[in-house]
Amino acid sequence: MRRRWIALERGNLVTFESGRGRACLVRMPAHALLVQHDLFAGHEFVAILPINRRRISAPLLRVNIGCHGQAMVDQLRMIPRRAIRMVYGAIDAKTQREVDRAMALYLGLVR
Repeated sequence: MRRRWIALERGNLVTFESGRGRACLVRMPAHALLVQHDLFAGHEFVAILPINRRRISAPLLRVNIGCHGQAMVDQLRMIPRRAIRMVYGAIDAKTQREVDRAMALYLGLVR
């Protein structure tokens, strides 16, 4: 059965299938923040930052996203669009700027 295309936008909070390989018996949903620009909405893969619900003190590597947890800036991943299961929210503009700033610093795009 073919799945329907889920409309995604930068800043969406999503769940995705995070099973490890085909041999995995249980595929647990994981939470993530979509960070890919909307210009690439038709691409087969999407860029995400996983969300960790356990908060740690790492201001350069983690960005608080309200009650959802922390976006892990040092864990940028590309996943197949088909792995996205659900959009359950979005971050506000202020939080998006914090994520952008942290990613630019981590990737060495600013000094």
